[in-house]
Amino acid sequence: MTKASKKKQNKINKALVLEWLQQMETGSALKQELRKYGLDKEWKSVAIAISLAWRESGHDSAVTHFLNNSQHSLDVFKKMDNSPQKAGAESRKRGQNEIGDLATPAASPADSGKRPRPTDPKREARVASAPAAAKPPALPTARVTYWNGRGRAEPIRFLLAAANIHFDEQHLSKPEHLTTVRKSGKLMYNQVPLVEIDGMNLVQSGAAARYIARKGGLYPLEARQAYLVDAVYDGVSDFRGAVLSFPFHLDTKKLLETLQAKIPRYVGKWEQLLQSTDSGFFLHTGASMADIVVFEVINFIEDALNGEKGAFEKLFGPYPKVLHLCMLAKRIGQLAMYVNKRKQLPWQQYAAAVRSTLDGLRGR
Repeated sequence: MTKASKKKQNKINKALVLEWLQQMETGSALKQELRKYGLDKEWKSVAIAISLAWRESGHDSAVTHFLNNSQHSLDVFKKMDNSPQKAGAESRKRGQNEIGDLATPAASPADSGKRPRPTDPKREARVASAPAAAKPPALPTARVTYWNGRGRAEPIRFLLAAANIHFDEQHLSKPEHLTTVRKSGKLMYNQVPLVEIDGMNLVQSGAAARYIARKGGLYPLEARQAYLVDAVYDGVSDFRGAVLSFPFHLDTKKLLETLQAKIPRYVGKWEQLLQSTDSGFFLHTGASMADIVVFEVINFIEDALNGEKGAFEKLFGPYPKVLHLCMLAKRIGQLAMYVNKRKQLPWQQYAAAVRSTLDGLRGR
């Protein structure tokens, strides 16, 4: 690439980054993180610099993930003295040095006398696109209100953990617990689960899941990818009905019959979709909400069939890519920690708590 064409490409990249930045939702996670290094006053320049450095190195998925987590928006611009256009121009000017530094490759192992290690571009792209499992970033605390069992809340809990969002729980067990929440006005349709986050009261599982996924970099910006993620999510919701009622009847034979009828239709399709990507996830760019909820429902079924030796392996053995996806998904964010440490009621006690709450409200 000639010097002139590279300069032209840089201008195009900058324009795209500014456009993306102006579309992000408001938030302060990036600014809080930069404050640790004394860079919070230059956060716009740093955001643009990092974005351009990644984009120029070909990691488009990393740009998307970074921008999802930076939560930049016009609302933030409007609170400052400069207009979005002027702020963007000044940010670009101030960010030139940062762009140069970030785009400059580090010293090679050969320069230090060490033997260079082989790299895998595909693996690096996947790592860049998935939320890190390291120390959680400064994301807001959330609260989940539901019974102390899987039910309809577990996919949301999985997403919160994968997105590195710390949350606590308010468990229902008596009629008055649900009555109190309903009287608080937090439940739009008087139904749980409820997720309290960012000063909002999220209801309707799908809407809450997408909100959390966007905050955690687990929801794509591109329309086609978003459609695929939504289609898988909705498919999981349909398929999950086969196991959702298990704690209330504990009939393993009935569960197996239902699963045998539904698995080819749903899990078989997921296996086909995964064969078309080399990332191990549904999207070639990396992890998304779809991967998390598929892992959750497979994990739910594995726990439900725990007493049936070989049943799980027989059902899911023909779908190796789906099982591999579950292994990868568990490593995202704080999900493995949540799965290993969660303390939920046994099936019968959970079902009893739900029945006690709802029957009490019905006057039974």
